[in-house]
Amino acid sequence: MRDLIDSLLQIGLKVEFSVDVSGSPTIKVQPISASPDEKPLLSCILTPGTFRESSEEVLASFLKSIQKKH
Repeated sequence: MRDLIDSLLQIGLKVEFSVDVSGSPTIKVQPISASPDEKPLLSCILTPGTFRESSEEVLASFLKSIQKKH
């Protein structure tokens, strides 16, 4: 997990784990310079109970798609 987040940070993105209005765990990825109300590049609700596995899978897939573009 740490390696995935470090990789995203190195390319100028920030990763935020939070809770949405319904209380579901959420992950958001945005440019570091993005304002808080700006739409994230990646946003998804993670299933409670599988938060770690889901977040790693989502981050790995997103990172892979970004790396293909560059």
